[in-house]
Amino acid sequence: MVDEKKTKYINDHFGPRLKFGLNYFSISIVNFAKQVGLSRGALYKYFDQKMYPTFQMVVTISNSMNIPLDYFCEDEFELNDSIFIWNEKDEFEKKDLKLKELNSDYVDSAGNRITNDDYDELELIAAKIQNRKSLKFIIDFINESMTAVDEPTKQMIINVLKKDMDEISDIVHEYQSYKKK
Repeated sequence: MVDEKKTKYINDHFGPRLKFGLNYFSISIVNFAKQVGLSRGALYKYFDQKMYPTFQMVVTISNSMNIPLDYFCEDEFELNDSIFIWNEKDEFEKKDLKLKELNSDYVDSAGNRITNDDYDELELIAAKIQNRKSLKFIIDFINESMTAVDEPTKQMIINVLKKDMDEISDIVHEYQSYKKK
């Protein structure tokens, strides 16, 4: 079951993202409509946000387009060693990932080195989401609450936190690429 907030996010962005994706990936609307069991009219209603898909239809469409579900559900998604970030117009910017071997200096309670194989993708994605939420909360708190701190110091703290957030995101993306090998 998809929560209300996620459903609203999908509905707010689905039509423009579907239209953009079909165009960007050069997918024929006629053939695509047949492939997913919809009429062309239904696709156009999605484009114009006059009709919204069920979550199962979002899954079907993302699978048919060979794109991750995050394409419709998140502000960013990964595809073919690149990360795509949506802008306000539901168009994305592509950023290539720098792939490198991941090494862990962490050990578990028995002294065994923790490796990428110790985690599945869903655990890492959940950790990524939680870390982002936590860091965003801290950044928002600093922006709203730290009036006693001078602006350069506040900006330095925010920049450090944003850098940490980016590093967490890079690690997750590198891990996902590593798992594909």
